[in-house]
Amino acid sequence: MAENTVVPFMETNLYKAIKRGNPSEVFDTLNEYCVYSESMTGADLNIMDPYTGGSYLHLMIENAHLFKDPPTVTVIYGMACMGINIDAQDFEGNTCLHNVMEKGAYRILVALMRCGIDPEIRNNDNKTAEEILLETKPEGWQEMLLWYNKFKPGLWQAMLTVKPNLRQVELLLQSWCRVTIMKNGKIVNLRVMAQQNPYHIHCQHLMEKYENTIEFSLACLSGRPLIIKSWISKQLMENIDVNACDKSFSTDRNDSKDVGKPLIAEIWEINNYAMVNILMDLKVDVHKLYNSEEKDKGLLRPLFFYLICSPDAPQDHKIIVRVLKDCNLSLRNQHGQTIIYEAIARDKSLELIQTLLHFGLDVSLRDSKGRTARDFAKKLNKDLYVDIIDQHILELIRKGKTEILQRMILRSYQDILLFRDSEGNSLLDISRSLHIYEICEILMLAPLWQEEDDKIYQYIKEGDLQNVKKLMKKKSTLRRDKCGRSVLLYALLHQQKSVAEYLITEHSILVNEADSYGRTPLHYSFVLFEDTSEISHLLKLLGADVTIKDNRGKTPNDYYECNCTMQFACIKKSICEFELEVFLEETSFEESFFSAIQANDLDQVKELVEGLHKVKGISRYSSRALFTCLDNNHEELAKFLVLKGFRTNIWKQYEPCSSDDPMCGMMECSHRVTYLKEKVEELKMYDLLKLIQDVESGKVKTDHTYPDPPVYCP
Repeated sequence: MAENTVVPFMETNLYKAIKRGNPSEVFDTLNEYCVYSESMTGADLNIMDPYTGGSYLHLMIENAHLFKDPPTVTVIYGMACMGINIDAQDFEGNTCLHNVMEKGAYRILVALMRCGIDPEIRNNDNKTAEEILLETKPEGWQEMLLWYNKFKPGLWQAMLTVKPNLRQVELLLQSWCRVTIMKNGKIVNLRVMAQQNPYHIHCQHLMEKYENTIEFSLACLSGRPLIIKSWISKQLMENIDVNACDKSFSTDRNDSKDVGKPLIAEIWEINNYAMVNILMDLKVDVHKLYNSEEKDKGLLRPLFFYLICSPDAPQDHKIIVRVLKDCNLSLRNQHGQTIIYEAIARDKSLELIQTLLHFGLDVSLRDSKGRTARDFAKKLNKDLYVDIIDQHILELIRKGKTEILQRMILRSYQDILLFRDSEGNSLLDISRSLHIYEICEILMLAPLWQEEDDKIYQYIKEGDLQNVKKLMKKKSTLRRDKCGRSVLLYALLHQQKSVAEYLITEHSILVNEADSYGRTPLHYSFVLFEDTSEISHLLKLLGADVTIKDNRGKTPNDYYECNCTMQFACIKKSICEFELEVFLEETSFEESFFSAIQANDLDQVKELVEGLHKVKGISRYSSRALFTCLDNNHEELAKFLVLKGFRTNIWKQYEPCSSDDPMCGMMECSHRVTYLKEKVEELKMYDLLKLIQDVESGKVKTDHTYPDPPVYCP
């Protein structure tokens, strides 16, 4: 039965719901007080407990453990935004802010500060809430103090000063502190109040800028979709930024680029499908790069990745599905990994993996180490994920998805050719049995396409434009190597200008195609060509997008502007050594190579060194490889490596430096280094010594046909 203002405090439905500790019941009961509800009865939110003098908010703080998580703290926002006297004091003079300080519930503290509570109110002992926190220091008090200081002194107190701190006011507004608040039983609009004071004119302009967005954000956080729907239907969305970010989550609040936590991320954490659905319908941006304040905060990911990466990720699978439905699933984190890698790494449900595949996630995309999602799962020994990806490929065949399968083959997805079912049947066998002859033709042509791939990349590398033209077909624009590079990116990598110009002009569809790091031809041109004007101008003329960002959020112009810096050197090294990094991962090189040296396995060493030559990686391993040979007394292996081009002007420090020794830290310690020839003489390996001398004098030529790349980045 609907209640009204004459019902005693302890007999109200809201009191009973709070005391029963059922948050969902509290939500439902609040509808009786909501002006947007048809069941509004005029019930009073501001009646007090006759025994304690506390309000409903005080009562909720007593049960803070039930209302401190993202889905339940919405009740606090709901009450505060519905006209409750947030500054109400009980008989001891305590506001609900005083009481929450001992509860360790920082989200409730944030909600109260945003909704306008006055932190300067003193209780009967003449203490503020902050003083109580610092005196009692309850469990978790440091976290509470951290969040309190982010909102201190609150927007109300900030505006009571004669000359407000403009930066402080803007930070509070960017942290979604309300402009319209309840004070002394009356509604006060701080923007209107600022109009009365000439010193507050700049604050007034800031409030005009942020006010509507703040009200929108807090309405969303209150978990009441009816409010937002009402605003939309009445066309009241003017001057509202649906992509607003909460600045209080910024790691560095003075960093203008660190905008904080996006609203949609806070909303999906409250596990409210209806609210998420509204925001997605409003075309909120879930693709922006974002990093959280978690242990891996340095890792940039597209925002929607946090549907599965955040500890406060939504529990309702429907919310995840709703967001993913509108996502570009080809976007990657800064390691080049799509969201399926994150799901596999975190042992997410098979249902989620199936959802991603159903929405068209491309499993042929590779990460920065050249691994497909299947490779990644296999390396982690997570066979269930391997099986579900294989079943996805089978399903594509059954549905006759020829274009998708062709694209996967041209993206070097070799598992299509290696697949065998439990009975030993290949995908070609299965296609024949299903009479899907278009698929059969594609699978039969796959080895030929692979040969063409090898040829065209070799011709590009050599700058053989005529043969490149002969082999280039429409499907050639789909070709990608294990670094995710198109034929155009490969031409730019090897600085084959004439080939690149031909590909840009005749196959302009390639001008915005990126590698696994998200780097486009414009990114490459600004890094690899000393005179970038011709290539970059041609790229732009044929439609290259200068705003495309790589997986770290850098545009081509960002690359250009950091020229002649260490950052630029590292970018160049990353591009030039990309193929090397993929080879090292694919072959488990370090483990395999040094195990082979220690075992004196010449055949294995030869095989690995040949691969290392092809990806220009000899210089990286010269010192460690040769000294490992010497330390294991393998002279013949060392001679082989020298003849293969491993550098001999190298040294090793056998006595390690100490992190506790300041001289070591300044690189001025007395720890000596041993040069290669010195060690060879010590071991009396005179044949090896003569070979080294002959190589260094030029009498003996080494078999190093691939020049080592310069070391750009230490």
